[in-house]
Amino acid sequence: MEFFENESIQNITDSNKRLKREYEDFIKYNPADAWGGPINGNYYKWKISFYGPKDTDYEDGLFNVEINIPENYPEKGPTCYFLHEELYHPNVSQNNRRICLGDYFQTNWKSSITLNEVINQIFNILKNPCYDDSYDKIVGETYKADPQAFHQIVREFVKLYAPKDKN
Repeated sequence: MEFFENESIQNITDSNKRLKREYEDFIKYNPADAWGGPINGNYYKWKISFYGPKDTDYEDGLFNVEINIPENYPEKGPTCYFLHEELYHPNVSQNNRRICLGDYFQTNWKSSITLNEVINQIFNILKNPCYDDSYDKIVGETYKADPQAFHQIVREFVKLYAPKDKN
C-alpha cells in the first residue's frame, strides 16, 4: 500500500511542477490576451479573464473562466466554467456554464495538450461557436432557426452579464 501512496504523491508533485511551468508559459505567451492564474496559489484551480474577440457578438464583454485541474493532470484534462450568472452560447451549458471544448480537448484528450491551448480554445469558441454539435441544443437550434435573433440575444446577454465596464 505504501508504494501506491508514494506513487500518488509523486504524480501530484510531477503534476504540480508541470502546472508551475505552464503558469510561467501563460504569463510569458499570454494566450488570448488573458490574465489571471492559480487562485490563492492553488495550481489546480485557475481563474482567467479576457475580453471578447473583436468582430463577434462577444466583443463588448469581459469574460471570467474557472479552470479546475484534476490531480491526475495531464493524464486527464481540466473542466472549465464561465463565471457569469448567464452566458448565451451553444457550447456552454445553460445549467452550470460548463464549457464544451470539443472532442480534441475532451474525448480525445492527450497529456501533451497544455493549459495555454485550453485557454486559446475557450477564446476560439467565442470566435467560432460550433452550432451543429451544440452543448446546449436549444441555443444551437435558435441559431439555426433565426441567426439574427440569436445574435441579438447574445449581445443582450453580454451587455447584462459580462459587460467590460462592470467586471
